[in-house]
Amino acid sequence: QAGVLLNRMFQRVVGRVGGRVFQRGGARGVARRLRSAGGKNGSRNFSTSSNGASTNISHLASIGGAVIGTAAAFSLGYYLLQFDTEAHADGQPQSADSAPAPDDNSAPSDPPRDSDEENEEPPIDSDYLIIGGGPAAYGAIKEIFTNDPKAKILVVSEEALPPYQRTPLSKDCWWLTDSDKAEQMYYTNSENQLDTVIFAPVDAYPESIQLMLSQSVVRLNPVNKVAELATGKKIQFKKCLIATGSSPVWPADLDTPEDEPRVRTFRTADDYQALYRAAKDPATQHITVIGGGFLGTELAGALSLRSASGLKVAQIVPESGVVSQVFPDYLSEYVTEKLKNKDGIDVRTATKAKSVTKATDGSNRLIVELDDGSKITTDFVVVAAGVKPNVGIAEDANFEIDRNNGGVVVNHEFQIRSDIYAAGDVASYWDYQLGIRRRESHNDHALRSGSLAGLNMTGRRKAYTYEPAYTGFFSDDAYLAVGVLDSKLETVGVWQKGTPSLENPDKTSDNKFQATNTFDKGAVYYLNDKRKVVGVLLWNMLDRAEEARHALFVLREFTDDVDKIKRQIYIGDVPPQAAAEETAAAA
Repeated sequence: QAGVLLNRMFQRVVGRVGGRVFQRGGARGVARRLRSAGGKNGSRNFSTSSNGASTNISHLASIGGAVIGTAAAFSLGYYLLQFDTEAHADGQPQSADSAPAPDDNSAPSDPPRDSDEENEEPPIDSDYLIIGGGPAAYGAIKEIFTNDPKAKILVVSEEALPPYQRTPLSKDCWWLTDSDKAEQMYYTNSENQLDTVIFAPVDAYPESIQLMLSQSVVRLNPVNKVAELATGKKIQFKKCLIATGSSPVWPADLDTPEDEPRVRTFRTADDYQALYRAAKDPATQHITVIGGGFLGTELAGALSLRSASGLKVAQIVPESGVVSQVFPDYLSEYVTEKLKNKDGIDVRTATKAKSVTKATDGSNRLIVELDDGSKITTDFVVVAAGVKPNVGIAEDANFEIDRNNGGVVVNHEFQIRSDIYAAGDVASYWDYQLGIRRRESHNDHALRSGSLAGLNMTGRRKAYTYEPAYTGFFSDDAYLAVGVLDSKLETVGVWQKGTPSLENPDKTSDNKFQATNTFDKGAVYYLNDKRKVVGVLLWNMLDRAEEARHALFVLREFTDDVDKIKRQIYIGDVPPQAAAEETAAAA
């Protein structure tokens, strides 16, 4: 037994040599590495291959009686030699549930089994159970496979596809000129290569990684380490990651027809394909987007790209302008006007959709009624009114839920309690730099947090000190955000001088909206009540993410010295030597 354990430890050390840097568009490299480990046909997909599942179960049943004694002895020896991975590092927040896990030796004995329980199908055995099929799940899969390649990893996802990323579905996929490829969720990645949103195809996963697709976990027992599926099947695991992501929010006061496929939210691959097919259908004359946040505004802009084919787009925004809960008022107003005047989107601000009904004139169209009494005749309605974390199984397991930010509470290592972790949208984590608890719903954070959770599940105890960033595009402008962005916070904007015009020949940098200001390039700093920088928004400067993160580290108290503010993140193309030296000195 000791020899087996030493061999496993050696393999884990060797496995850590591999790189752990995620790169956008790297699915092919990962697929090749997974294929080399498990063979092209080495995966077992429980949703499509019943033979593999039945073979496993029959095999377990046939050898169960013969190896019970040996397995019990091995398990006892194995667990006696394990290190306690409970994350209680000095100065770090403790696990979400402060009460220690019950002692297995003091647990009451199981009640007598009835005949049905005796005939119950044996549980599926797994070293690592991952619940979810998004970026956080894939980050964990990759890290666990790198550090513990022989372990059995079981992935349970409610979706029919293997783990994939959602970000390109509202951005990059719409820019692809090949509509057939775009409908199949291809896009051009940062290396200018054709890529797909799916991280790795099913047949790229080795035999040690099993996918149970179109399945859902409905119950989690953290003490006995058993998960139950909606089908009644049970899974016995050693360690578990909850990466269940988020679900769309449906406005409480919006009435719509039941079972109307032309009225839907936007979250999954199915949602994207339904909207894309509707947009390219010549019979579709008009599409309405309900919601004025990041997603709703991106979708409205993406749909407007098809205006040449005659498609009209309306966006219903409850607030005074698009993204007004994040951007300062002047920038929200600027983007709103640009979407109207440049992209031709019918943006209705400060109004809500009350109902969606079917037209009664026999046209088979839809009527959207607004709270101001006006109506919009449309052919498809997409609701993008925000998301909420899927904390159902965590809440049922009595894990602590963050009632302010949403999500299940984790510590620096994304651990909920002993051997149970959470990552991605569903996790409320402690921001190491800002000293606050946060929850993020963006791709960069999902990949990074899932990767770290997976690493820690294999025995490491590494804290999350990374400051995630996210990007987006409105019309022909691009933004990058780091930290906490909230329009209720004080903001200070630094903007490059715009092109002089007849109306404003002496235009200078100004953080107030001007009709002639193009806001070509700039930085907006978000300050808390102690005037510390807690967030940075970069406008048309996607290559300055590290400078934005640096601003969160350096500025302890924001100064009113305008010249010093300008030098924190230089707006020009190449930072001058003097500014670079002063930034280094400040650090």
